[in-house]
Amino acid sequence: MAVSGTPEDVEIFVLSSLRSLEAVQKAIDSGLGPESWQVAAHASVWEYIVARVRESGRVPTLSDIYAACEVTLMKDIEDDQTFLDELINRTVERHAMNAIMEHGPLLANDPKRAVALLVGDLSEITSGVSAHTTYFDESDRRVREMEERVNKVASGEAIGIRTGLRALDSKGSNWHSGDVVAIQGPLNSGKSGLLLWFCAQAYFYDKKRILFLTPESTIKDIEDRLDPMIGTFMNYNLSNTALRMGTLDMDIFKKYRTEFEIMGRKDFIIRDSGGSGEFYLEDIIRQAREHRPDLLAIDGVHLIGGEGKSWELMKEAGKALKGITQLMGMVTIGGTQVQRDAVLASDSPASLGQSAFGMGFLEASNKVISLAEKRGDPLQRVWTLPKNRDGYRITDRQYLRFDIDRGLIGDLGMSVDSATGIVDAVSEIDFN
Repeated sequence: MAVSGTPEDVEIFVLSSLRSLEAVQKAIDSGLGPESWQVAAHASVWEYIVARVRESGRVPTLSDIYAACEVTLMKDIEDDQTFLDELINRTVERHAMNAIMEHGPLLANDPKRAVALLVGDLSEITSGVSAHTTYFDESDRRVREMEERVNKVASGEAIGIRTGLRALDSKGSNWHSGDVVAIQGPLNSGKSGLLLWFCAQAYFYDKKRILFLTPESTIKDIEDRLDPMIGTFMNYNLSNTALRMGTLDMDIFKKYRTEFEIMGRKDFIIRDSGGSGEFYLEDIIRQAREHRPDLLAIDGVHLIGGEGKSWELMKEAGKALKGITQLMGMVTIGGTQVQRDAVLASDSPASLGQSAFGMGFLEASNKVISLAEKRGDPLQRVWTLPKNRDGYRITDRQYLRFDIDRGLIGDLGMSVDSATGIVDAVSEIDFN
């Protein structure tokens, strides 16, 4: 049957097509919501259908809908996709107009900031990303998902993104879609280096798209640290010091970069904060929407700018970052500082309650890695996992080889003196 194209006709056809759980879920995932309907009675029908599905797991009958909303829907339609696509297009257009109108006053006073916010809003509209809903009762779906996991593991692939640390990966504590991870530690304890190494691991071994936001370091500094890490994975011995000072062997560097180019990768994006020295929360969200990373890294969550007290700001930032991480199905990892007097004993990472600025971010995080320097050895670090919402916490101290100059970070074996707690002998286990 042909449709005239009026809002009333399009909306009736779409509502009439919602005769199964799959059809309702498809409409929700397509971005339809209460604001999609120009006819108030149709909005009521939509809300009634969604409410009944969520409450009972069943789609209401046409008689139920008429009794509740006094709207008569069609029994049979032939081409429901055309009508759904048309309503989606109109919904997107309405969202776009609302976004432009919302930022209208700001355009007059601060055009640059208004455009930044608008770009982010419009990117979200066109991305097709929406909240996720599933029905636990769907056994066929769950069996398929488990078969996919088992087959993945059998073929040597990882579930989620490998961290590169045996203590995490061996227990299934990989980075998973929707995870927010905090790396906390004192000033100069190596948070930025560990964060970059996690990104390098995910990028090189699991072929993930990375967005690395650096409010303090320059892009050149990040690249000078990243080359030795990637070079190590490719069996090249590069030095961060030599790169910075211009004393490197150019023949080796050219060979490394030529081999790297053959990979054809264009998805490790580094962004600095320009002249401001900080990212505002909306900047971070806009960048994430624009680049669609698998892993978003924020090198200094405590440097997020904004108005209000630091605790309130971090609490709101934590909630917002958790929301956008889950919405986009990515992983977010951020570094944050602990109190200057937090580490009372050598080799002892700080506890959860000793965060200097980022407690709100830690509360929103699925995992918290606490990092500390190793007593008497600048090429080692100590870490624990005091929070792991989806797995085991790691309270025993773990030790890392931590040679940023050569890009070597990895697990170390432990031989700990029971009386002093000092690691007497350490052997390298695995750096990949």
